[in-house]
Amino acid sequence: MVYRGPSKGCKTCRNRRVKCDEKTPGCGNCARCKRSCPGYDDLFGNRHRDETSSIVRRNGGKTVTYRPAKQRSAVTSRSSLVQKDTRSAAAPLDAAIRSTPAPPAAPLLISILLPDTESAALSFFFFLTYGASTSSELEATCSFFAMIPRVYARCLSSSPLALATTALAVNVTCLWRLRGSDTTTARQCYARAVTAVKKAVADPEESTSDELLMATMVLEAYDRINAHFQRVDKASLGLHTSGSVALLRHRAALNFRDELSQRMVISIRNNIIREAILGWESIGEFHDVWEDGGPMPQSPAIEADKLAFRLHQLRDEMRRADDVARSSGGFLLAKATALADDCSRWLDDLPDHWSRVAVRREDLDESIKAAGTYGASCDVYTNISIAVVRNWHRVIELGVLQILHRLQTARDTSALADNERSGSKTVSRVQAIVDEMCASVPYQFGDMVRPCIPFFGDRVRFPHVEEAPWATALSGRPQTLPESMSRHEHQVASSGGLKVYRALKAVVVLVEDGMGTARAMKLRQGQLDWIKSQISRFRSQLDSGSPS
Repeated sequence: MVYRGPSKGCKTCRNRRVKCDEKTPGCGNCARCKRSCPGYDDLFGNRHRDETSSIVRRNGGKTVTYRPAKQRSAVTSRSSLVQKDTRSAAAPLDAAIRSTPAPPAAPLLISILLPDTESAALSFFFFLTYGASTSSELEATCSFFAMIPRVYARCLSSSPLALATTALAVNVTCLWRLRGSDTTTARQCYARAVTAVKKAVADPEESTSDELLMATMVLEAYDRINAHFQRVDKASLGLHTSGSVALLRHRAALNFRDELSQRMVISIRNNIIREAILGWESIGEFHDVWEDGGPMPQSPAIEADKLAFRLHQLRDEMRRADDVARSSGGFLLAKATALADDCSRWLDDLPDHWSRVAVRREDLDESIKAAGTYGASCDVYTNISIAVVRNWHRVIELGVLQILHRLQTARDTSALADNERSGSKTVSRVQAIVDEMCASVPYQFGDMVRPCIPFFGDRVRFPHVEEAPWATALSGRPQTLPESMSRHEHQVASSGGLKVYRALKAVVVLVEDGMGTARAMKLRQGQLDWIKSQISRFRSQLDSGSPS
């Protein structure tokens, strides 16, 4: 017998274990029995299930109870983070956070005097996100992380968003200091958050709130972290994104009521399209999310996501094409060429402060060169959010060029000369894009070669520029790049490494696939091996195994 999921019938039929005809407004069974039909599950019942029991089963049926130490100290007594299998149950979180002593000039983590694990983790988490989410960088990101502090500050401690953020904070803190995510404490917070979300979606008022929508996004981030850094089943990925989309449809016009709501829509779009492009996944039922219900914010980051959506549509059309050779002379080639032109136009329209500035290899610290520098120079940007979007655009353009090259090489022999010229131009552009991505690695990795927190203990060195060539003309005063080194360290810790890591993996997939053909798509000798070494270097920062 094939299991087709939980029953969608009314509650009375399910309790009686009879088949429900699911008629509206009431089912036929209740009408025949002259009962009042209780109706069907709410819209989100299958999206936000209470996972408490399944999480307990995953943990071997064990639960963890917080027991305060016999003699508490304001500094040393905390609840314990109990790790699965190889983790020590006795190591207090605040001690783990502070295990690397900070130099006298470095700010101390404010969680030192907080009384419990969750507060300590929240302190550490917001120490990261505040550094990565200044208002001046909002134009350079579509990530919801830039909005968490603003929305979290106004929610109740028992709200779904507060509970979800606590779960994510514990997960992130364990990832940095204990080199492993999905601890027992994090799972318990996660289970409480899912239960709260389930309750909130049944409330007519709460189901339209920004706090609930963001809670689903935070829970998806929790799952993504586990998928990237643990060898776990990835089948459950995207369930909370489905819940976010269900909420968007339920909210309807409320998605466009103010800038905050609009940016949440943009963030959900960004999550969906990034996974579709980087993971070669299908958007599936989410196409309607790209329909605007009013004026939306504009920025290069938002425009890049629109290009990515068009790339995804083009990939879908390529998959449906029966014969690439016949279709290459028609609309697919025209669409790919137009999209490639729009990718070039995106670069031409960038403001000056989005420009990259080259730093010669001989001007870099020896530790940076030893850790990993490709070529005669590396690039520096105003902030890491801009660097991430620039690499995201490069991945998009590589995807377009992959399709364009495949269509060009599939053309008939009568157009061979034009094909050779077009193919050579495409290959040259691919090499230039990969060179730019390699040049961005030192800026986003620094000289890290072992796991550490960049802003405690040994300081991480990054390439920098004392005066940007365009800064004086804009502001009338010199400007260093990055604009704030301390904030840059926070950004690297919170997101930068993961983003460039996924971009480099996309390069490997595209190039080793032959850009869709078996000819003429080799990079410069040794470059692909260098990229793979940098992928291994990032994964070693969190002891996550060899590159996949």
